[in-house]
Amino acid sequence: MINQCTNNTNQGAKRKLTYTMGKSFFETVTETNGVDSIAFELSEHFFPCKQMIARMSIERIDDNNTTFKTTFEYKMADGVSHGAASKFDKLIQKLAVDIAHKAKGLF
Repeated sequence: MINQCTNNTNQGAKRKLTYTMGKSFFETVTETNGVDSIAFELSEHFFPCKQMIARMSIERIDDNNTTFKTTFEYKMADGVSHGAASKFDKLIQKLAVDIAHKAKGLF
């Protein structure tokens, strides 16, 4: 659950997201077309990876159907065990699904 964040989606914009549990990270907009797609680089995060990009896009299928797509690209940090990496993979997949489900209410 996000507790606090600013709402600027221009390319180069950087915002801090703080969760109710007190953990936070920054996301910087690296790509956007200003309409239906955006990419963020995540930094200063608590995830066990050294680089992470989140991409979100919307595709209108017809008047009644829209596809919302969320993907994460990441490189695990050096020294992360196979077990921890596998656990993170499952967590990030769940996060992507949760984001997509929450987006349904916006359209």
